[in-house]
Order: sequence, then C-alpha cells, then structure tokens
Amino acid sequence: MLVLILGNSGTGKSTSLRNFKKDELVYVQCMKKLLPFKNDIEINYSINPGEIIKFIEKGEKENKPIIIDDFFYIMSNKFFNDINEEGWDKYNVLALGVQKILDKASSSNSLVYVLSHLEERMNGSTKFKTIGKMIDNKLNIEGMATITLNSFRGQDGKYYFQTQSKYGFDTAKSPIGMFDEEIENDLKKVHNTIVKYYKLNHEKEY
Repeated sequence: MLVLILGNSGTGKSTSLRNFKKDELVYVQCMKKLLPFKNDIEINYSINPGEIIKFIEKGEKENKPIIIDDFFYIMSNKFFNDINEEGWDKYNVLALGVQKILDKASSSNSLVYVLSHLEERMNGSTKFKTIGKMIDNKLNIEGMATITLNSFRGQDGKYYFQTQSKYGFDTAKSPIGMFDEEIENDLKKVHNTIVKYYKLNHEKEY
C-alpha cells in the first residue's frame, strides 16, 4: 500500500520518523543527509529503481514498513546525471523507473511511505513535485496512493499532517474516520492507525 507524505522542506517530513526504532522499519534515502533527531536507524541510500524495489521486497519479507525519503531526488539526480545525453529516451527511462517503484509500492502488501516535496501551481493549488510535464503527463502519482498526508508547521511552531484536502487545492486524502483533519506528525502513530483501520494482520504494530 502506497502512502504519500508531501510537504515543503522544513515542514517535518523526516522528523516524523523520530519514534521508530532501528529494527522497526526499512529506511531508504534518495538524498544523503543526517536525520534531524538522535537515532540509531539504519540508513540505506539509493536512487536506483531496481535497488529501491529490492528494499521494498526486504520490508515485505520482514513485515516492516518501508520509508523512501526525499523521493524527488530520484528524478532530479537522474536528470542531471544524464543531462548531456541527447534525445527524449532519457525522459522515458526516468518516467519508467519512477513508475516501477510506485507500482511496486502501491501493489505491496506492506505499507510503503514515500516522502517527497510539493509543487505549487499557477492557481495556488499544490501537487507532488516532479521534474516536469514528461512525468506529469504519464503518471498521476497521487492517484496511485491510498493515503496522502501533507506536512506543515502550525502557528504554535509544532509540526502536523493534514489528512484531508482543503477546498480542493491540495491532494491530501485519507479514508473516512481514520484520522482527524490535522494530526501530530508522528509516522509511527500514523502507521499503527492504518494497520488498525484496515485490520492488516500481516503488519506489525509498534
């Protein structure tokens, strides 16, 4: 099951992992960085679709949630690595790689959380940030997800997740009765809530 966690930088996406312990998840970074809290989480790094799919399979075998952090950099790093290549094939390869990861995540029996950035449109609405129309025209990424949560910082300085769209200008969504409209940005609590709501007996609660 694919769950999207979308938000601008500094709105608490990575911070939401703070209550997970080392042996409770499979964590993959697409941009090498230190986590913004003290932890002993094992950090795997990759922007290679085949490798990331193997990490998803590892989480499936171990009945652990899979976290793919900074997903946008799969696209941007691949784009800049291939910038000197001529032709449109490189964009097709890029789109295919993204599709394979998201297809695997959305069809997985395990919960796969993809953390990535938001992009603001001209009309003020927001969407999953990509590198352009080539991917946007081929993939409706939010449509592949069962749940989309938007991260934000409240007026009280704390971090939250928005669970339902406000006036249709964003893509936040969640099943009826699963969450309040705004919740604490604690991905471990989110995970346990999803497991209970759908009665996912194969998934662990932490």
